[in-house]
Amino acid sequence: MNIPFIGDLHDDVETMKKLDKLLEEYNCPFFVQVGDLGACWPGSKGLREYFRDRAHRAKSLQVNIPSMFSCGGNHDVIWAAKRPLIIAPDLIMNPRGYVMSWQCQNHVLTQSHDKVMTEDINIGYVGGAESHDCFHRSPGLSWWSHEELFKWETERAIEEFNRARPSIIVSHDCPTEVRPRLTPSKNLNGTDTDNTSQLLSQVLRCLDYEPDFWFYGHHHFFREDTLDGLKTKFICCGANVIQEAGLLLDTDTGTYVALRPWGQTKSGT
Repeated sequence: MNIPFIGDLHDDVETMKKLDKLLEEYNCPFFVQVGDLGACWPGSKGLREYFRDRAHRAKSLQVNIPSMFSCGGNHDVIWAAKRPLIIAPDLIMNPRGYVMSWQCQNHVLTQSHDKVMTEDINIGYVGGAESHDCFHRSPGLSWWSHEELFKWETERAIEEFNRARPSIIVSHDCPTEVRPRLTPSKNLNGTDTDNTSQLLSQVLRCLDYEPDFWFYGHHHFFREDTLDGLKTKFICCGANVIQEAGLLLDTDTGTYVALRPWGQTKSGT
């Protein structure tokens, strides 16, 4: 199964269009987005209108299109939701501490017949992060006091993840253990003192199993890290503002390739 993990989008319709086009040939059952979708800001209409038009075109052509599921970031209006929130057709924000289960059928050709294999995949979502530039933002318009992960959401995530044991975890920020491996950017000062990063570290420490992958965004990098003693691969998924806007994971082999919707270069970066 091929699953794209898309980095921060910031309501960038052109990058989303190019990603849709780039991924057409892979027959992906769904897309995953690691927060800072940007479609929930007051007055933001780009991605919401794009997904409405996308669904209308698919209906008129009688074709199936993949839905996209986001964990939500610090630049998304998120509240204490307990159920997935439909933002637009096929565009869903999953709540913090939520586990999405997906069953997919694959056709495998053998020497004698076409064998149908059923594959189940569980993905845990735990969004939110701190805006390090919040003092430049307007409360209720571009900054929200509930942008970070809450303790009760952390406890729900630990309980649900240990129950369902998702092989993939998706968050917007990363645990504190991963922070020192990231080069400080113009947006983040590289510290590990914010609340969400510490709570994600608590999630990591309290899991009674090791997920295969932990995908995240927020830092606008594309890189993979591992921690001593853990098999989990921690992967920062890029963003619309850099060359790599995400990655495509092959769940059968555990390998992935970078998604570069603008080719090898991107203007303005």
